Amino acid sequence: MVFVRMLPAAWLASLYAACLLVLLILLLNPGLAIRPATVVSFIPLVLLLSLPTAVGWPAGYRFVRLFARRRLRVRWFSFKYLLGFACANLLLVSSLYWYNVNLLQALVPEAQALTLRISSGLVSLVSLGFLAIGLVKRWRSLMGVRMTCYLVAGMLPLGLGLMGGGYSQATPPAYTPQLVAPSADAPRLLLLGIEGATLDQVLPLVAQGKLPWFGKLLQKGVHGRLASFRPGVSVVAWESLFTGKLPSRHGVLDDTRYELPFGAGEIRVAPRGFLFRCFASRAGMSSAPQQPSESTALTLVQILDRLGYPARILRGGERGEGSSWHRAKVGLDRLLDPEIPTPPDTRELKNVLLRALEEDEAAATAALEAWREGRVRAVFLQLPGLDRVSHRFLRYAMPASFGDVPPEEQEKYGTVLERYYRFLDDWLGKFLGPEFREGQASGDSPLVLVVSPHGIEPLALVPRLLLRLAGDRFESGQHDRAPDGMIVAAGPGVAHGRPLGKASILDVTPTLLYSLRLPIGMDMDGHPLARLFDDAFIAERPVLLIPSYEGSRIAGRETAASGFPLTGADTMVR
Repeated sequence: MVFVRMLPAAWLASLYAACLLVLLILLLNPGLAIRPATVVSFIPLVLLLSLPTAVGWPAGYRFVRLFARRRLRVRWFSFKYLLGFACANLLLVSSLYWYNVNLLQALVPEAQALTLRISSGLVSLVSLGFLAIGLVKRWRSLMGVRMTCYLVAGMLPLGLGLMGGGYSQATPPAYTPQLVAPSADAPRLLLLGIEGATLDQVLPLVAQGKLPWFGKLLQKGVHGRLASFRPGVSVVAWESLFTGKLPSRHGVLDDTRYELPFGAGEIRVAPRGFLFRCFASRAGMSSAPQQPSESTALTLVQILDRLGYPARILRGGERGEGSSWHRAKVGLDRLLDPEIPTPPDTRELKNVLLRALEEDEAAATAALEAWREGRVRAVFLQLPGLDRVSHRFLRYAMPASFGDVPPEEQEKYGTVLERYYRFLDDWLGKFLGPEFREGQASGDSPLVLVVSPHGIEPLALVPRLLLRLAGDRFESGQHDRAPDGMIVAAGPGVAHGRPLGKASILDVTPTLLYSLRLPIGMDMDGHPLARLFDDAFIAERPVLLIPSYEGSRIAGRETAASGFPLTGADTMVR
């Protein structure tokens, strides 16, 4: 009966905390306007978010009181317990606010990031004030103090609601540059994007002679680490790499977007720390993956294409209408030793391998055809297979970091990651061609970059235990904390055989624009990596700037020779 009498106060405090969490969602999504339909669509989410603490706090408190000598007496509605539950919830909400501010600051505009910090500070102040009142028994009995608490509690969500929603970024000013065109002697450009690759894995394999083509590239060029930003979401990192801009500028903000009921809008940045994704699906929200095509910024491929430098991008896993994909029939023998028996309950791992191989092989085959045909000057190939394989097989490549890898599984799958790197190395060799072979050189060598927007690291113990309880014991890799990716570059003007040091994924696009004698957009967050090139190259190529490519009236040239006309999102800006 005591537990039941606590529920009204606990539920009221939990509803209040749930409303503050919904306001956090609005602050993270400034484009989500606050309208009556928006408020109504959030009601199921508020009710669901309130349930865990509405039941959990009274249950926990009742359990602790079982060991007390005095019998607990509780009225049906007590300000004392309301204040106590509110304090606990506000401290929890305050920590979630600050956690999201620190984790997601790259995903929101600068002005909104400041608003988030101010909001987090207000929630913290209110929570500390309520805690002080709760600790001083004499204050709790004063009617004025109670009314002040109710007033502050009511004004807080109102103030946060006024600060969130309805924000839009300014459009860059239109600007007509002088003649902007790639250098006449600009080399062809090949960018091989390998998601999840790291120098920590590549360099030891190169030293052992297992990645000969990576070794040649390292010998003839430069290499370094690429820093990303948290949270490590692949689609967001790739878009930042190809635009040179932070997510708040290009608009691809997360891996998933959530449509609110009644068409009230969409959530493009999901808050972290309280299982929002689980609650959203039960609150009537539909979800869909965010795609690179949703970007509001021009990518490097679009910029080059519009300037008469035909470019094409191919992504593993995409199946576009009219695209020339080749369904490769790939055997698993290159990754798994067929003579070693497959351990029981691990057959699903083969499906992961097969899908990764097929998708990477299909994209690489199409890209190699485009590269060899020569109708495009730049080919960008994005391969997600290594990252997908690493998520499931990192435990076998690093068994000491996990400690629960059965010997028979280690024997079967211990070399999968190494073999996948060798599979990618073979494809790199097909692209590089004879000019990178020993003793040969070519006057028209391409500029080759191998990049990864993030690395991979072992899954932490607590998430691993939770996944094990959910029945998933194979998930072992993560990049939530955005471990460093890598960059390896070689070609005309690139310095030979030296480390680049640490750079950012935002620097890749400005660097490639610089290599083609093209100006850098001043609205780009990255900078050209001049130290990637030798002194002679730098001396004859000053850094050029324009305000922005976004609002520029670029006199693009649509060349019939490219074979890839500009359509849809690639329509030229006049």
